[in-house]
Order: sequence, then C-alpha cells, then structure tokens
Amino acid sequence: MKYLVLAFGAEEDWKALSESEQGALLAQDEVLRNGGALVAAVETAVTTVRAWDGTPAATDGAFTDSRLPLAGFGVIDAANLNEA
Repeated sequence: MKYLVLAFGAEEDWKALSESEQGALLAQDEVLRNGGALVAAVETAVTTVRAWDGTPAATDGAFTDSRLPLAGFGVIDAANLNEA
C-alpha cells in the first residue's frame, strides 16, 4: 500500500533549529530513503492542481488549509498504516 507523507513547516522555523535538531529530523528522512520505502519525493518545485469546476487549474506553490507552507512530501511503500 502506498502512503503520502506530508511535511509542513516554515523556513524560518527550520533555520531556528540547532544543527543537531536539523540533523535528527534529516536522519528520519534518511531512514525512509535508505530503507527502500521511499517511492517518490519533491524538495524544491511544487505545483497545486485543482479542478473544482471540472477545468484543471495549476498554480505554482503548495496551497493547503494549513497555516504552515508545505515543506515537502514523500510517497512511501508500507505494508500497513502502523508501518507507515
């Protein structure tokens, strides 16, 4: 089963973390990458596509109902929700 993993956060919050804290978060990303579960990920370019009226409209950037910007996402392959 495939799961979509979303990462929300503002760049200024990331920059406020110590190098050690950033390293700990990036280590979790490496667990997914090295474990072979990561199917796809994006880091820099994001496009939102909406088709509320049936006509697709693309917008640069990640737009959600969150106060924080979408910092990234990954698609992972896991046996179940607990593994994900």
